[in-house]
Amino acid sequence: MAQNPLTGLPNRQELLADLAERLAENERLLVIRVDAVHLKNVNALFGHKTGDQVLKHLAGLVSSWHDGLKAYHTGAVSFILVGSADIDIDMEAFREKACEAIEIDGNTIRPKVRIVYVYSRKGDTETDLTDLLRWASGRKDLLTQWILEADNGIRNDRDNDEHVTAELWNAINDRSFVIYYQPVYDLKQERFVSAEALIRLWDSEGNFISPGRFIPLAEKKHLIDRITDIVLDKVCDFLGRHPDLPIDSISVNMTPGQILDDELPQKLLAKAADAGTVLSKLRLEMTERTIQEDPGRTTAVMRELTRLGSGFYLDDFGTGYSNMSSVLSLPFEGIKFDKSLMDHLRKQNFDKKHAQMISLLGQMVHIGEAKIIAEGIEDGEDDELVWAKDNNIDRVQGFYYSKPLPEDQFIELINYEHDPEKNLTSTKC
Repeated sequence: MAQNPLTGLPNRQELLADLAERLAENERLLVIRVDAVHLKNVNALFGHKTGDQVLKHLAGLVSSWHDGLKAYHTGAVSFILVGSADIDIDMEAFREKACEAIEIDGNTIRPKVRIVYVYSRKGDTETDLTDLLRWASGRKDLLTQWILEADNGIRNDRDNDEHVTAELWNAINDRSFVIYYQPVYDLKQERFVSAEALIRLWDSEGNFISPGRFIPLAEKKHLIDRITDIVLDKVCDFLGRHPDLPIDSISVNMTPGQILDDELPQKLLAKAADAGTVLSKLRLEMTERTIQEDPGRTTAVMRELTRLGSGFYLDDFGTGYSNMSSVLSLPFEGIKFDKSLMDHLRKQNFDKKHAQMISLLGQMVHIGEAKIIAEGIEDGEDDELVWAKDNNIDRVQGFYYSKPLPEDQFIELINYEHDPEKNLTSTKC
């Protein structure tokens, strides 16, 4: 029997073999995963030897939990138990016992465990069940639940994740992502001056997949840099095909890894040259997380690309705790006030105190000689646009002026607005 060398319990290889055998006999099973969720902290505070003792303690508990359950040590901090589906199990009682304080070498340790379980159904394979438990135990929005059944809803979510992941790979390989452009309106010039490139995805059956669905998954699967690279290529190609389009620039959202790449300036120069455009037409958007990861390298890359003619926007400003000295010391061309700031003002009915606080933030941004772009301007009849105009907001982005548009509609809108015979005040798209 293949065993885990630390605990002596059967390992993952044994688990998969036993599951396959029992499922082949059409036995309906209960499969339970127990994760020691605190071991990193224990190892950091007390050392790995203490952490190993905690694992041995938990191994003893899971192996003696119930006569009808067989326990396996399948991962660094994970145990799986398998038994018949008709076993009567008290999950809460076991979790309470597993979380009781223990003494190890004079230290009091309070283990913490998460339990995820599933009942097999017809057609399940051994990897279906173990992968489902692994997926459920690692999903961020489920981490606050200490005992969780991987029921039909979670199965459907997992299946949907797998579908979207497959479609992401297809779109990466085929470079079939579609770029939409949301115009940015300059309140002083009274015209569209730039746009933000936004990625869109349809699956192989023509169904739209929301960015809110596929972007977090792309980040989790470490695919986002590949996708952003495709967006850069497509935006540069668009700029090269439309050199006379009357806008100043198009911005692309960048990941921290890309911004912190020392070779980014040369890569962008090459992309622009291949597409027949110039870097002065391209703007890069980043969040404060990039600055926090490596302020020195961020500064160096920003200064080099600014020297070459590109520019930077700080995105999502107002969603975290901004270090204003860091923000003002970097060569940002624009600071994008997140939509949540405007939503907050709206919810507060433009209360004087809240409005003044956000206005003060704007004044500080202007001290740094950056422009302010307010996102989320949705209704021109609302006080939000009046407030933006009265508080020196330079540019606005939102559905009042235009929703994100596919390439042909975006070109039509921009050319229409710059037609001297037209008088456009809002597209009302």
